[in-house]
Amino acid sequence: MVSFELMSDNLVILLGEIIKNQNIVKYVSNNVKNPLSQPDILLPAKNLIGSKLHPYPFDPVTTPEDSVEIRVYYPEGAIDDSRAVLQTTIYVDIVCAKSLWLINDGKSGVRPYMIVHELFRQFNKKSVSTIGRLDITGFDHLHVNDKFDAIRLHTQMVTFGG
Repeated sequence: MVSFELMSDNLVILLGEIIKNQNIVKYVSNNVKNPLSQPDILLPAKNLIGSKLHPYPFDPVTTPEDSVEIRVYYPEGAIDDSRAVLQTTIYVDIVCAKSLWLINDGKSGVRPYMIVHELFRQFNKKSVSTIGRLDITGFDHLHVNDKFDAIRLHTQMVTFGG
């Protein structure tokens, strides 16, 4: 169980952990066919929060240019009698312009799935800072519009700090 204040803190912590992963930072920052071959970026890449990483769902109307973004948010929740939020689902949406899906860093790949691989390696069934353990329980491929598609990770926050 957790309060709404801790829910806010947990999203900020999760975004802060993502920007410490060099490969993810390169995948979202470099709109080229070989993002990992680009120079390393100073970590944590705090400038990405609010520009490439957001704590709310994607809005294709406000994103006209080709880009890669990660959206981390709570799609729903349950509240018990004490007004505490129970075990919580977090969606992690990797939204990518279709023109940026295919990459080749010496080996062909699909950018959103490479980001999923990095997120899985970094977070699945691991304790993350003070927010507890994250379990990635599934994923969906989402058609956003003619320009963007997304991969949505279903993540369960099993325990909370605080």
